[in-house]
Amino acid sequence: MTDRPLRRSLGSDFARLRWLGVWLPVIALGILIGLGLIGIFTVTFRVDWRIHLAAYMLVMGVITTGAYAFSHSIFRVVRQKEQEILRRNQELVTLNTVGAVINDSLNLEEVLGSALTRVLEVTKAESGEVFLWEEGGDALVLRSFQGQFPEAFREITRFKLGEGHPGRIAERGEAIVVHDLAEDPRFLREKIRQKRFQSYAGVPLKSRGTVVGVMGIFSLDPSRLTSEDVELLEALGNQIGVAIENATLYARLKTVTVMEERQRIAREMHDGLAQELGYLHIKMGELEANPSLAPLREDILLMKGVLAGAYEEVQQAIFGLKMMVSRGLGLIPSFAEYLHEFSEQTGIAVKLKVADEGATQLSPPAEIQLIRIVQEALTNVRKHARARHAWLTFETEGTQVKVTVQDDGQGFAPEKASRSGPAAFGIESMRERAESVGGAFSVQSESGTGTRVIVWLAAGREEGAVWRS
Repeated sequence: MTDRPLRRSLGSDFARLRWLGVWLPVIALGILIGLGLIGIFTVTFRVDWRIHLAAYMLVMGVITTGAYAFSHSIFRVVRQKEQEILRRNQELVTLNTVGAVINDSLNLEEVLGSALTRVLEVTKAESGEVFLWEEGGDALVLRSFQGQFPEAFREITRFKLGEGHPGRIAERGEAIVVHDLAEDPRFLREKIRQKRFQSYAGVPLKSRGTVVGVMGIFSLDPSRLTSEDVELLEALGNQIGVAIENATLYARLKTVTVMEERQRIAREMHDGLAQELGYLHIKMGELEANPSLAPLREDILLMKGVLAGAYEEVQQAIFGLKMMVSRGLGLIPSFAEYLHEFSEQTGIAVKLKVADEGATQLSPPAEIQLIRIVQEALTNVRKHARARHAWLTFETEGTQVKVTVQDDGQGFAPEKASRSGPAAFGIESMRERAESVGGAFSVQSESGTGTRVIVWLAAGREEGAVWRS
């Protein structure tokens, strides 16, 4: 049951109680007093009816004024109790709703979105956000947002421990409430101030006593957020903290399962298909050296070349699987390891350049797609470029990460490759991978000038966060 039927029921009962409890007795009392006055003035004093009417009106005025004052004071208390009951009911509905989502779902975004929706409904705040610790890092990143002016909240989406209000809440493990953001020097997000937000309430999200994130709500009204709102946030913080831990453990379990499966596939390919192809390649070499098969030499050489290409493809696939397995190292160390093996296998020297730390901050889905794009781009370098050198570069452009794979090979005409053939399939595959995580993709090349494959992805590990306005 939501709080709306209860609110309508209480409002209807309240109005009925006001009429039946005060005004009907006043009317009945007025009738009785009127009849009494008629008898007194008519029988005892025998006064003019106009004097009787004036006296009656005076008495009724006094009675009505007193009844109104009594009604106003009594029902003001009743109204306050009604609002308190409604508020408590809303809080219970919010806690139950979030609790139900936590029990039914291990989807972290769904849990965070549901919690923020209910909190904003109860507190009447305009915007809310949730920061969580980045995977393997020492900073809080924005994972969920709901409410007005989402663009203002994108100004800063990452706070280190002790930095800004989210960082201070995580460091101290205590709630922070501010009713004058414009005058608070510790508040770092100027664009939020420019939207005239006045009040902020933030609480730590805890699981087994450990801070796993921070929830904050913002109001345009400086008096909107109360101690009751903070109590609700703290109660939700304990629930959400447990949900975060459960969802994180579930995600890690899935990751471990996928890595183990990839490792198994890579091992089987190495022990099975790769060795069999290598064996066939050796045998084809023996057939090539057999004088009696000289008439078939051209066909043998052709098959030997096909086997060599297939063996190299299998080796590259194994390298790719190994890189996905070693993702626990972190994005850049994994790339460094992969590029070293790629260079040893192909003889193409590949250099890795990272312009700044922000250029390596990507969401897990974006990282996975980027790995596959880089692998595909380097496969094309190995197969088609006839290059001696290649470069993998990470840099930032505004709010985006720009990743470039460049070679010094023979180049090609992208407009021709985009129409047909294996190259067209590879380019389209890379484009689809980039766009699947909200990124963009471009190929720049001319004959004789090498090729540049460029990928733009949203900067910050909050990519993939829920943004609702």
